[in-house]
Amino acid sequence: MKHYLLATLLLAATLTTGAATYDYLVFETSDGTQLSMTADGLKMVYNDGMLTVTNGSVTQTFPTSALSRMFFSNTKQGDDATAISMATADDLNDSEVQVYDLSGRLITPRTSNLEPSNLRPGLYIFKKGNTTTKKLVK
Repeated sequence: MKHYLLATLLLAATLTTGAATYDYLVFETSDGTQLSMTADGLKMVYNDGMLTVTNGSVTQTFPTSALSRMFFSNTKQGDDATAISMATADDLNDSEVQVYDLSGRLITPRTSNLEPSNLRPGLYIFKKGNTTTKKLVK
């Protein structure tokens, strides 16, 4: 009952204060998976430990115990952000960017200037703040 009340209060406060200025509400599970849903017209229902989110034809259900956070964003996150771009030196030289391999391991640069040529060719996950992107290193 305590979790239900807390979740209801947080959702009500969050939706009434921020939905008008952001395009997406992002749901992040404890394993780091993110799902973005358009905030406009979003409907959420909490029932018996499950949060069901509906927007038009898209419906997603989460056990509330698996949700680590929800946040508003002006850009798509997670599975909606399917674009893959080429990694550049600017991407890697940004001190706020964290680079992960596809196994979820943080890639630690050996020097302060990590160049794409210092990484093995492949796909990497770049995270900066609340934005996660996929980058290809050739």
